[in-house]
Amino acid sequence: MTTIRIAQDADAEALPDIEQSAGEAYRWIEELAWIADDDNQTVERHRELIAKGTCWVAAELDDPPIAFLSAEIQDDTLHIWELAVRLDRQRLGIGRALLRKGHCGCEASPPCRSYSEVALDRWFPALLLAARRDVLVDIIWGQSSEKKGQNDTLIAANALRARFSKEGVQSRVRVHASPSRSHAKIIFADTGEPHIYQAVVGSCNWLASKFDAFETSVRLRDSHILADVAFELAELARPPDGNIGTFSTDMLAIGRQLAREPAPVGLTSTARIVLGSEHADVVLDARDNAKDRIVLLSHQMGYAMGPTLEALETAARLQHSGIFQSAI
Repeated sequence: MTTIRIAQDADAEALPDIEQSAGEAYRWIEELAWIADDDNQTVERHRELIAKGTCWVAAELDDPPIAFLSAEIQDDTLHIWELAVRLDRQRLGIGRALLRKGHCGCEASPPCRSYSEVALDRWFPALLLAARRDVLVDIIWGQSSEKKGQNDTLIAANALRARFSKEGVQSRVRVHASPSRSHAKIIFADTGEPHIYQAVVGSCNWLASKFDAFETSVRLRDSHILADVAFELAELARPPDGNIGTFSTDMLAIGRQLAREPAPVGLTSTARIVLGSEHADVVLDARDNAKDRIVLLSHQMGYAMGPTLEALETAARLQHSGIFQSAI
């Protein structure tokens, strides 16, 4: 497990090698190759900055550092002299974690705010405007997280509910009290035309994203697949006691209405909503039927990823006609 901590004097010896390793990433880029051969900060300079208390390192347990951020305060501002991550540990978010630690851990920096707080500040005026136009807004939040005995997601939801209440629109903006038990990201809305809806389903967490990553979503307009989305939203919004609330009732009614709409005329294609364990069926289908290529994209690797990758790679080797490509 990689942790971020304040740098110690004993860390200084390892930091020039990390900087050299990080620079190797540029060696094969002609215009930037000079960086790989540029001078590194000396051990003495690192010790000087470490003594100021504004340098941090990333390390795994008691192992030597694998990354560092060296800085100092100049005119009440944290000036970063160097940020380096060992070449074989790059693109894992370690550099970003160091930057965030430097921002939050420095007395010269303003109080640290979560991504969710920043994102909600951006979206709050738009949601408030919609509510004041008499639009009914439901905000359903997903998996809750317990940290140090408190549920941070629930706290954020309650704070958001209080914020809308202060604006006097609590009857038009409903922040649900129970988690949906899902990581799904969905926007479902009418288009302004009677009985016409659309939905966006994808990877983007609109209420927490800083939009600094590559996000992919699909917009749905076909009434029949929108009916499926409405039915699933009704299920996701059900609290743990199983009761069907007003929102779920509304979604079921909308879903039934959409399901009765006539099928589209002209060119058509096939699409379906993939739920829960059905995701495994997609992987197995790729394993058994792919002819040329499998591309697997995920922002995290969990315990189940190992057997999944092994099964796909084995299938590719056996068939010889497949190319196993993992983009993680």
